[in-house]
Amino acid sequence: MKKTVKVETKIILFYVLFFTWLYVITFLTNKDFYLNLFTSLVTAVYFTILRQRGDIEVFILSMIIPVLITMFPISNMRISFQPELVLYLPVWHLLAWGIVIVSLKRFADFFVPRYP
Repeated sequence: MKKTVKVETKIILFYVLFFTWLYVITFLTNKDFYLNLFTSLVTAVYFTILRQRGDIEVFILSMIIPVLITMFPISNMRISFQPELVLYLPVWHLLAWGIVIVSLKRFADFFVPRYP
């Protein structure tokens, strides 16, 4: 007899991994290599186990936010255009924005009922 894991169990396991990742990137390390590795792992786990319809589009759109913020810095109350700054943006930062927004969407879908 094949055992299946409930969706709720998968969600709980993902959020344990997610909040562990959040703790690690906040307090434990500032080395880009480890942050890229761990953030890629969290992203891969989410899209392998919990992906829903529309998640990839939300992920890609939310990865654009830090790129735009980086390209248009504000200094001395003036907005300038500096696209070369995007080259200094670490990969984990883009993945972090994407997975956090997708996780918040999933969290809202889980707890906020939608009416037809």
